[in-house]
Amino acid sequence: MPAYADEGGAGASADDDTIVVTMPTTVPCALLSDGTVATPTSWKVENSGSTPARLAMATATTAYDGISVSAKANGSTLLDYSAGFASYDPTLIVPAQGSLDVSWSVSRLDSAVHTALFEQAAQHPVTLLSASFLFCAQSTEPSASDSVPFAVYSEDDASLTFYKRRALPVEGSVFEGKTATAVYANIENTKSTPPWKGIARKIERVAVVDGGIARRRCMRGSSSATTSYRSTCLGSTRRKQQA
Repeated sequence: MPAYADEGGAGASADDDTIVVTMPTTVPCALLSDGTVATPTSWKVENSGSTPARLAMATATTAYDGISVSAKANGSTLLDYSAGFASYDPTLIVPAQGSLDVSWSVSRLDSAVHTALFEQAAQHPVTLLSASFLFCAQSTEPSASDSVPFAVYSEDDASLTFYKRRALPVEGSVFEGKTATAVYANIENTKSTPPWKGIARKIERVAVVDGGIARRRCMRGSSSATTSYRSTCLGSTRRKQQA
């Protein structure tokens, strides 16, 4: 499986106060005759920058139905793709000058359902899933005394994300790699109808990135939004006969 990452520190020196995230461009897998997909035992996400990097967004596409892919790093979700939906954990952190070991898993494939895939994989590598990952610098503002909580809805991945920062982003601008489609302030004073009620049906994922936020109050009224975190990945599969 191929994998892509947006490198927040591309073109910058590792000595700068920035992130330089790199990852392999493929996730090599082997499709066994019984439909089991063998995944790599060694796969890392590295950050050679001087600032911790946070996973801001992940997306994925596939040409095959019924395929589920998961990637875990230190118990956090880098990718979870199933039934056409990709989720991720926006609190996943790649430490500065450090790396994360990622373990991949792919659902077992049915040769009767994926006949064409089995035939193609017997002749040449096949891309199961294509994914991209966006990282941003981890903020140190949540602990500041003048930081305020707010929420941002982004149409980029239909997410409602809660932050605690010194300044709110401007609606329509790019904030931590995603478009700030709508920005909601004074969320701690929301006691009944949440300000995002009008777009609640559009929300597919909800995440609290920063600490110090009254989650119960902020989330009230958004029951139509899923609270699971999802992600994405890439992959090429070559068929391999079992011994």
